[in-house]
Amino acid sequence: MATTDRGGWLLGVDIGTTGVRGSVVDALGRVVTEAHEACPPDTCGEGRVEADAEAWWNAARAVIGRIGQSAPLARVEGVGG
Repeated sequence: MATTDRGGWLLGVDIGTTGVRGSVVDALGRVVTEAHEACPPDTCGEGRVEADAEAWWNAARAVIGRIGQSAPLARVEGVGG
C-alpha cells in the first residue's frame, strides 16, 4: 500500500450486471487496493432477468467501505466509473 509518489489517488467504481468492483490507483497508475461485491441479477421467469438498483447501491457502499479499511480515502482526489 505504501507509495513514494506525492500525487493524489483515484477511486474507480464499476457497476456491472453481476457485481460491483472498486479500485484505488496512485498517480503512477499502480493499484493501491481493490474490492469486489457480488450482485447477481434476479431471474424472474422464462427469458426475463431483472437487476435491483438498491442492491447495486448497497454493493457499491460495501466495496467503498472495504477499500476505506485498506487505504486512507482522504488521499483520494478523484472518483470515476
